[in-house]
Amino acid sequence: MLIAQISDTHVTEPGAPLEKRFATAARLEQAVAHLLSLSQPPDAVLVTGDCVNSGSPAEYLRFRELLAPLPMPVYVIPGNHEHRENLRAAFGNQGVQHHQDFIQYVVSLGALRLIALDTHVPGEDGGRLCEKRLRWLAERLAEDSDTRVFIFQHHPPFSIGVPLLDRTGLDGIEADARIIGGWSSSMCCPMASGVPATSAFCIPIASV
Repeated sequence: MLIAQISDTHVTEPGAPLEKRFATAARLEQAVAHLLSLSQPPDAVLVTGDCVNSGSPAEYLRFRELLAPLPMPVYVIPGNHEHRENLRAAFGNQGVQHHQDFIQYVVSLGALRLIALDTHVPGEDGGRLCEKRLRWLAERLAEDSDTRVFIFQHHPPFSIGVPLLDRTGLDGIEADARIIGGWSSSMCCPMASGVPATSAFCIPIASV
């Protein structure tokens, strides 16, 4: 099983200042080309937030077009630069057991359950896992204690040593850790409450 992660692509409309400075669309095209060149293609690609830069429908349309060459399933979650409803409109309901208010869902992938969490807070850089989101997570984990679980979210559930990002952080991290920590035997993926975890800014490829 091979899972690829892409994050913080910050796709803009053509000619936007951010694209002129960082070539965000071209970098995503390079990432897609790299995945297509692998001798063992990923079984799925996770895009873990900040897919676009301002959350406009036009940005999401361009983002989808840039991902279109990928033949494997692509699963997307929101980051702090997202517009939740525009993202949902662009990608529809992904997976199953969707949360009514947040972009949280479950995907069965071989011997794994992928659980997507939505840490987006409109207008804020930091993330939040409120009572509703955490209750949904606890319910999903309680449904199946035998299958290995891979949880993915935009804001890391631990300090990563980058002061700017650690200051914004994740509200609800302690409750998140209590829920996840109780299921460490079923997790696959530093340590967060005894559970193996990773945080990435680029395109790691995880074999699980």
